[in-house]
Amino acid sequence: MDPTNPDDTLVRAYALATSPTVTEFVRRVKLIAGRSAPTGVDNVFEAARVWLSVAPPTACLKKLMERAATPESHFNVLKNGAWPHGNVHSALRRTHYHRDNFARMEHEVVNAARSTGIVELMSAHRSGLGGGDTCALDAEYQAFILSARGCLDYLTHTIAAYFGQKYHNFHGLPTTMLRWKPPEFAERLLDELRPRHAALSHFCSDGTNKSVRDRIVHREFVRAGCLNVTAEGVFLAGTSEPSASSSAGVTGDRLLPTLDEHIRRIEGLIDGMLGTLITIDRQATAQP
Repeated sequence: MDPTNPDDTLVRAYALATSPTVTEFVRRVKLIAGRSAPTGVDNVFEAARVWLSVAPPTACLKKLMERAATPESHFNVLKNGAWPHGNVHSALRRTHYHRDNFARMEHEVVNAARSTGIVELMSAHRSGLGGGDTCALDAEYQAFILSARGCLDYLTHTIAAYFGQKYHNFHGLPTTMLRWKPPEFAERLLDELRPRHAALSHFCSDGTNKSVRDRIVHREFVRAGCLNVTAEGVFLAGTSEPSASSSAGVTGDRLLPTLDEHIRRIEGLIDGMLGTLITIDRQATAQP
């Protein structure tokens, strides 16, 4: 092979990249550090990839692409945010990862209660036990909350780029979007956003109450809850999640269903906002 020949260089590079050693290393890294489980909205990210890579681009995308000279340009922000394994998708996968870690710890605590007979002991003595070192569980809860809010802000940043805007605050999105142009596009998205934004208000502070996210970042170490064992079972008391059940018995999950509901709502928002944006853009181009 001639090292000065570009074709030979490509052949060597391909042979190296597909060699058994490289392939095995990549496989092991994925097992150690990756996450293969799908999210509930992988299809909308694939739809965004097709939308942003099809030729010729739609009229609105073409205008953005003409100004895509830097990584911070609006088209690149839109593309890097909306593509599979881009910013929004990766943040959602990260949120699932923290949810899975929390689920595993919570399940193991329930198993510890079952195997040690602690619930039966508390029942026999008509007593209860509170406390215990749950720092790792608290850390995964906090990581879940921060990751979820980050995902919402990344989505906001991505949607804003389509409108030629630099904006990332999910909390203020319904008000800020009113000023974006074209207004008919913004209004269509707002119809999709408003009810979903309200359903995710847990991640936003208001004039009276600080969100759990803001409390974690700025004020205090917010715990998943205080571990309690009684004759009824194992549960987390004093949780910051208003919809979490106070107790589900020794075999049930406590906080996990609430975290799953947060994910369901976030995925519904992503699917609705990206799906609507793709439809709006294509319909505008199809109009005579």
